[in-house]
Amino acid sequence: MPFTQDMNKNSFAMIREIKSVHNQILAHDLPLLDQLTTLVLRNAADDQSELREIRFLFVKLLSMLSAHIQREGKLVYPTLLRHEVDAAPISLAVEHVADSLKEHDQIMDVLRQLRQATNNYRPDYRSSSEVKLTYEKLQSLEKATIELIHFENTQAYEGYTA
Repeated sequence: MPFTQDMNKNSFAMIREIKSVHNQILAHDLPLLDQLTTLVLRNAADDQSELREIRFLFVKLLSMLSAHIQREGKLVYPTLLRHEVDAAPISLAVEHVADSLKEHDQIMDVLRQLRQATNNYRPDYRSSSEVKLTYEKLQSLEKATIELIHFENTQAYEGYTA
């Protein structure tokens, strides 16, 4: 999900691009991983405690990403767009962006924990195909999320940070 690097892109175009990625994550990636991590946990052997940790961390990430994306869609982006047409004060936009940046850090922390729990998304060679697919999809979600956060932090939120 690479973002276009057009530095002259206006806020409306950036937000449209971000919302497209949000929709992909919410409608496809998270539900698929919810099913996969549930299946993997259900089939986990007693000596596969890392699979319980992965499910726990994924559920945490699912909750955080879902709430974060919804909050950005309902509060942050409308405020940025209203500010762009001088209808919302800059202080409100800066406050919403600061909250989003804190959430980005929290999301990145859970992603780091997932990467550690999965040994950098490298399953044991004896792992089932479901575990291997789960690791692959978790790695893809991490990549998409990092790209999204980087785009928001460096382009969409530019000018609204202290």
